[in-house]
Amino acid sequence: PGSWATLVTGNQQIVLKIFEATKNTTTHNHPTGKIICDGKKKLSLALKDGLLEITQLQIAGKKRMATRDFLCGFKFQGNETLI
Repeated sequence: PGSWATLVTGNQQIVLKIFEATKNTTTHNHPTGKIICDGKKKLSLALKDGLLEITQLQIAGKKRMATRDFLCGFKFQGNETLI
Protein backbone atom coordinates (compact mmCIF):
# COMPACT_ATOMS: atom_id res chain seq x y z
CA PRO A 1 0.00 0.00 0.00
CA GLY A 2 1.05 3.54 -0.61
CA SER A 3 0.22 6.64 -2.61
CA TRP A 4 1.77 7.90 -5.82
CA ALA A 5 2.58 11.53 -6.50
CA THR A 6 4.67 13.48 -8.97
CA LEU A 7 6.99 16.14 -7.60
CA VAL A 8 7.28 18.92 -10.18
CA THR A 9 10.23 21.25 -9.87
CA GLY A 10 11.10 23.55 -12.76
CA ASN A 11 11.02 21.34 -15.86
CA GLN A 12 11.82 18.16 -13.90
CA GLN A 13 9.22 15.63 -12.74
CA ILE A 14 10.05 13.01 -10.09
CA VAL A 15 7.60 10.17 -9.51
CA LEU A 16 7.34 9.32 -5.81
CA LYS A 17 5.62 6.54 -3.94
CA ILE A 18 4.66 7.71 -0.45
CA PHE A 19 4.75 4.85 2.06
CA GLU A 20 4.30 6.65 5.34
CA ALA A 21 2.94 10.02 6.40
CA THR A 22 1.63 11.58 9.58
CA LYS A 23 -1.09 14.19 9.81
CA ASN A 24 -0.46 17.00 12.29
CA THR A 25 -3.56 19.01 13.10
CA THR A 26 -2.18 22.49 13.54
CA THR A 27 -2.78 26.03 12.36
CA HIS A 28 -0.55 27.56 9.70
CA ASN A 29 -0.52 30.39 7.16
CA HIS A 30 0.42 28.30 4.09
CA PRO A 31 -1.97 27.86 1.16
CA THR A 32 -3.50 24.39 0.86
CA GLY A 33 -1.28 22.17 -1.27
CA LYS A 34 1.96 24.07 -0.57
CA ILE A 35 5.04 21.89 -0.05
CA ILE A 36 7.01 22.87 3.04
CA CYS A 37 10.60 21.73 3.43
CA ASP A 38 12.09 22.24 6.88
CA GLY A 39 15.81 22.10 6.16
CA LYS A 40 17.09 18.55 5.76
CA LYS A 41 14.66 16.79 8.09
CA LYS A 42 10.99 17.31 7.24
CA LEU A 43 8.86 17.41 4.12
CA SER A 44 5.23 18.39 4.62
CA LEU A 45 2.19 19.22 2.55
CA ALA A 46 -0.11 21.99 3.78
CA LEU A 47 -3.70 20.87 4.32
CA LYS A 48 -6.73 22.95 5.17
CA ASP A 49 -6.68 21.71 8.77
CA GLY A 50 -3.00 20.97 9.34
CA LEU A 51 0.11 19.47 7.77
CA LEU A 52 0.79 16.06 6.25
CA GLU A 53 4.39 15.14 7.07
CA ILE A 54 5.83 12.61 4.61
CA THR A 55 8.18 10.30 6.51
CA GLN A 56 8.98 7.48 4.05
CA LEU A 57 9.03 7.57 0.26
CA GLN A 58 10.51 5.95 -2.80
CA ILE A 59 11.69 7.55 -6.04
CA ALA A 60 10.65 5.48 -9.07
CA GLY A 61 13.35 2.88 -9.72
CA LYS A 62 15.12 3.48 -6.39
CA LYS A 63 14.97 1.98 -2.89
CA ARG A 64 12.47 3.00 -0.23
CA MET A 65 14.01 5.63 2.06
CA ALA A 66 13.35 7.96 4.94
CA THR A 67 12.41 11.47 3.84
CA ARG A 68 15.49 12.92 5.55
CA ASP A 69 17.67 10.75 3.26
CA PHE A 70 15.79 12.02 0.20
CA LEU A 71 16.26 15.61 1.35
CA CYS A 72 20.05 15.14 1.64
CA GLY A 73 20.22 14.80 -2.14
CA PHE A 74 17.37 17.08 -3.26
CA LYS A 75 17.50 20.88 -3.23
CA PHE A 76 14.14 22.58 -2.82
CA GLN A 77 13.76 25.94 -4.54
CA GLY A 78 10.34 26.85 -3.15
CA ASN A 79 8.31 26.50 -6.35
CA GLU A 80 7.77 22.73 -6.26
CA THR A 81 4.32 21.17 -6.48
CA LEU A 82 2.91 17.68 -5.94
CA ILE A 83 0.44 16.37 -8.49
